[in-house]
Amino acid sequence: MELPPIDVEAALHEVATPPEETVVIPDTPVQAATEDLGTVASDTAKLLELQIQLFETECKQSALRLIQPLGMLLAGVATAIASLMLLFHALGWALHDIFGLSVSLSLLIVAIVGGVSTAIIFNMMVSELKQPRISFAKSKAELMRNLACFANFLRPK
Repeated sequence: MELPPIDVEAALHEVATPPEETVVIPDTPVQAATEDLGTVASDTAKLLELQIQLFETECKQSALRLIQPLGMLLAGVATAIASLMLLFHALGWALHDIFGLSVSLSLLIVAIVGGVSTAIIFNMMVSELKQPRISFAKSKAELMRNLACFANFLRPK
């Protein structure tokens, strides 16, 4: 299969000839400035729209990252409530039988130990939940900074 010959002169003429559509030179400087301001305004509006979309996306991602620790927390709480009630009751009666303490004092000691362990678990979960909040705060700060720049740009000088 043979390729057709290339007309070099026609190709050079095509490259050297300016395109039919040329840049329109505005009639007045005001028209040029208006077109430039219109371009800047449309670019700024597009940037603002993209920043808002980015903010929404990061909010959704932060919410999704927040769901898993909250689900773990709820499952842990449901399991803990069911099993700890039985365990604490049994421990209270064991203290009563072993040490001869009154039933109310035995149950009070067990309740205090349970409260301390619950506080420790809660503290661990709060530290897990801080990560999505930090990410959300960063994206919110970036959006506010960009909105402030946009407001400064629109402010009359």
